[in-house]
Amino acid sequence: MSNILNRITKQYLKSVNTPDYPAAEWIINPILPVCDPSEWVIEGDTVRETTQDEKDAKIAEKAAKEAKKIAKELIDKEKADTDKIKAREDFMKLTLEEQVLFLYDR
Repeated sequence: MSNILNRITKQYLKSVNTPDYPAAEWIINPILPVCDPSEWVIEGDTVRETTQDEKDAKIAEKAAKEAKKIAKELIDKEKADTDKIKAREDFMKLTLEEQVLFLYDR
């Protein structure tokens, strides 16, 4: 009976019958770093913690995605606001009779 770690999912199973788990997919009795599994890097049959450079790159990538999302939300809001202003301007160009008809038909 051994402990195993899936190379793709990082699923860790204790005390399993190792012949049931192909070595191509599982690491047998891995030595695991003392960190969150999300920070594990699997190289061959070795598991290591991500380096500070790798962590920094991941943080920068996440920050860039968040900034892009926020920028899109701001652009969408600005476009919606611009559309509202344009609609108001178009409404104000109507004659009083057209405005009443427009409001009545809504």
